[in-house]
Amino acid sequence: MAAMHKLLLIEDDLRLGEGIKRLLSDQGYFVEHFCEAGGVEKQLRTQAFDAIICDVMLPGIDGFQLMARLRHLHSAKIIFLSALTDTEHQLQGYELGAADYITKPVGAGFIVGQIKSHLTV
Repeated sequence: MAAMHKLLLIEDDLRLGEGIKRLLSDQGYFVEHFCEAGGVEKQLRTQAFDAIICDVMLPGIDGFQLMARLRHLHSAKIIFLSALTDTEHQLQGYELGAADYITKPVGAGFIVGQIKSHLTV
């Protein structure tokens, strides 16, 4: 059931991030949204998440670097969400242990479907 799943969304595009948060919240997920890497480490130290949806192109530190640096703090499934559509970047995400790599632009239904598929065992 979605209501029991907690998601951490790291997306610097505020409009897109809030839209994804609203969409997933409407589906019964608890979503914590960060617009940048700052604060994410503290959040992962104090709260467990079922999945982390992380943009790759973040200000300061990119999503790949962030997830590599913080992988010891969580066991959540990582789903990268990025406008970088080339195979090289997708493979880099999977090499970091990503469960999925979703390319933008993407439809709302697809995001929900992918998250549901990764959280349903």
